[in-house]
Amino acid sequence: MHASVAVRSLSILIASCVSLSAAPLLRVVLKDSTVIEGARDSENFNFLVVDVNGSKLSLLKTKIDTVIETAAPVEAKQDARADSAGHKTADQETTEVPPATVQPNAPPKPPAVKPKPVPVRKASYEELLEKADTLTVLDLSYRDMKYLPESITRFKALRHLDLKGNALAELPCEIGDLTRLVSLDLRLNRLSSLPPHMCNLMGMRTLFISGNRLDRDAVFHLQRALPDTRIVLSNTPAVRHRDRKPRAFSPEEFRTLDSLCRACTGGSPVACLEQGIMCVKHRDYERAIIAYQHGCPMSAPDTSTASINCCENAARLKESVFGDRGRARTYRQHICKLAPEKSKTPCD
Repeated sequence: MHASVAVRSLSILIASCVSLSAAPLLRVVLKDSTVIEGARDSENFNFLVVDVNGSKLSLLKTKIDTVIETAAPVEAKQDARADSAGHKTADQETTEVPPATVQPNAPPKPPAVKPKPVPVRKASYEELLEKADTLTVLDLSYRDMKYLPESITRFKALRHLDLKGNALAELPCEIGDLTRLVSLDLRLNRLSSLPPHMCNLMGMRTLFISGNRLDRDAVFHLQRALPDTRIVLSNTPAVRHRDRKPRAFSPEEFRTLDSLCRACTGGSPVACLEQGIMCVKHRDYERAIIAYQHGCPMSAPDTSTASINCCENAARLKESVFGDRGRARTYRQHICKLAPEKSKTPCD
């Protein structure tokens, strides 16, 4: 009798210690249906680090579908429930409780259905045309537009025009009248040429043209005509992948992005870092890499934490999204040269 009491007391003590010391668990489901279970180690804007049996795995957040957090390991919960409900004193007889019977004809429980987000209706072009005098941001992305109306010239105050993800084969000459444009996004269309009137857009800072049918000569001549404009043309297939299409910015987000862009180009690495993080959340990796590159100048070394983080994030994007390991290595060597103690990878 005394031996059984000692064994039972020891098992209760072990179970209580396990339930108190167990760390919270995470169940991470990746987009390729891979399931990873472990304890949360650390987390930043781009990566989630999970401790799986002593091995730390860094998971890129863009590859994560869902993260399910449990309060404690399943075994610890079961032990705790057994201690509180099934513990008896030494003078009581222990009786085994039979497991609950399951009806053979009971219907299986339906799988949990993940609620779909409610789509936000985009304003029609005619509705936007009524505000043409005041709009500074115009989002016409992913509308299956085959042509751009000539009435686009009525948007005289436009600073940002987003036309990505349509079926545009050409642009009207009237687009050259939008002289206040700061950025123009023409990605993922069917453009084979650009109108010569675009040379009038002297104030444009950034032009995105990836995912079109433009030849290098047209881009070269446009760059000569607009020397102060950064023309972004990426041939990386991953950027044009269906699951990595950039999401559109709302007008409020575009205004925030505009102010961050101004501060970033003005020399603020903190603004560059915030701009890059904001663009990554929208899967706009081309905008993000531009912001990180501004925040990580190679010619004017900066050892601030924000600048070092810009370099590190640029290296990760170049390696994981653009497949440019050579450029990623250059950024990490730059970090090791300036501040090796802040490097997240071993320095040689």
